[in-house]
Amino acid sequence: MIIASVWVHIISGAIGLSLGSLILVSRKGTAVHKELGKFYVTFMTVMGLSGTLVAMNRGISISFYNGLLVAYLVLTGWFSLIDRMSKWQTWLEKLATLVSLAISIGLLSAAFEALQSESGKVGNFPAPVFFFFASVAALGWISDIRYYLSQELTRKQKLLRHIWRMNFALFMATAAFFLGQSKLFPEELREPFFLIAPVASVLLTMVYWLIRTKFFNSGDSNLAH
Repeated sequence: MIIASVWVHIISGAIGLSLGSLILVSRKGTAVHKELGKFYVTFMTVMGLSGTLVAMNRGISISFYNGLLVAYLVLTGWFSLIDRMSKWQTWLEKLATLVSLAISIGLLSAAFEALQSESGKVGNFPAPVFFFFASVAALGWISDIRYYLSQELTRKQKLLRHIWRMNFALFMATAAFFLGQSKLFPEELREPFFLIAPVASVLLTMVYWLIRTKFFNSGDSNLAH
């Protein structure tokens, strides 16, 4: 079972990262972009949930919570741009908010556990790492509640919600692969630039689209290069 989960995680992660890279350079708002996005959400969700199963078996708390966080981000990011959601989508969106709340509580608990430990770490990760991802999860469920209480979000607000969630999930997956699994690369490729550049590019792209959408796009037209 665990071996199967590992392979599912590896394969879905590789496909998810590849699709995410294609989406970053594809023309926004087109049929191709939307179709790639559906597959991206599917494979990233599978990657996150399978990673959670592997982490649970191996007792890696940060990976357990972050796997759930990735799945939460891509699903709610996708739902953000669906004008008329089905009953199961609406139900899943509400459930995802509760999951995000649980993630933030779990990560905060791990952070305080790390602070109280002799090494200052839990599973080789210091408290600030747990605090950081707990903040991301909290930002997610807090913005969800505001979203539910709002009469109606504008198209621009929905786009901003979509952009940061989809891109941050890709940032997490990219960082986990290039920085977390750097030992898998040939020694000549373990240069800081090679490992950091892909991670930084995703983060910078997210910031670019957030700024462009926030200040230079009406939100009514398709985002395009």
